Amino acid sequence: MASGTGMLLVYIIGWGIVFGTFVHYYHKRKSQALTKLSAWYPTHPERSIYYSLLTLQATTSVPPETLRAALFRRAMTDIMRAVDIKSNKQTLQSLVKSGAMSEELTHQFEAAEAENDAEMMSVVQEAEKLQKGWGGSIFYAASEMVNNTRLRELREEMLRLDFESANCVRMVMMDRMSDEE
Repeated sequence: MASGTGMLLVYIIGWGIVFGTFVHYYHKRKSQALTKLSAWYPTHPERSIYYSLLTLQATTSVPPETLRAALFRRAMTDIMRAVDIKSNKQTLQSLVKSGAMSEELTHQFEAAEAENDAEMMSVVQEAEKLQKGWGGSIFYAASEMVNNTRLRELREEMLRLDFESANCVRMVMMDRMSDEE
């Protein structure tokens, strides 16, 4: 009887070691895959367009309104990224705390946050160069424009859903009318 209990104990310990090894290597591979992620925001086309216009201004005449519009669009993108970072930060921290995400992803996220802050400071400096006093208000105006754009998109989506709902009601009513005949 004692040898049977000993064999059972060895069997359970053996499976525990196999399972523990599997879990260890699984999480190790998973964290290595996460560290190979690309930058949080790999490109910034609005910044590229703005700097292209600045370099083009050195050789040809670029209207100041075009430069202001490009800088304003760049500020709008920075606002959207800042909102995205702020909304995802708490979720990412809880995932890292629970062990579902690697700590490396947190560092990558913090680097993206710092990069966006530096980008926003650069936009303020560029705005001051283009027009005195505009650096303090460019992000206020950009956030108003972003909110307006989002509201317009939501309104369009609601209208589309209302239209689909009305079509469904119409189809149901037509089916009922044809069933009554």
